[in-house]
Amino acid sequence: MSLATQNVRVSEVLFAAAVMTFGTFIAPSASGEGVRELVFVWLLGTKAGAAKAFLIGNLGFWIEKIPLSVPGGLLLLLRRDPSLRALSREDLERVRREAEAV
Repeated sequence: MSLATQNVRVSEVLFAAAVMTFGTFIAPSASGEGVRELVFVWLLGTKAGAAKAFLIGNLGFWIEKIPLSVPGGLLLLLRRDPSLRALSREDLERVRREAEAV
């Protein structure tokens, strides 16, 4: 609705999204780049026009990914992993002895 696309129902967009998801698994592409837009233009291009169908697929991708990816990425970057610790001189000496023993 934000694109003011006439003649395209929400159910058609949702169907195109399902086909697009299937297409990203089948078609050889880098993370589905180009496949999602191609599917939307193929399925909705005659009703909305190729440019608007392309935008529906592309903007839908970003609207979905930003709210899901950004918080997860921030959590990943800001977390403290208790298994990570600085190497000590004793650790380095142990690794050297193990390497020489081989």
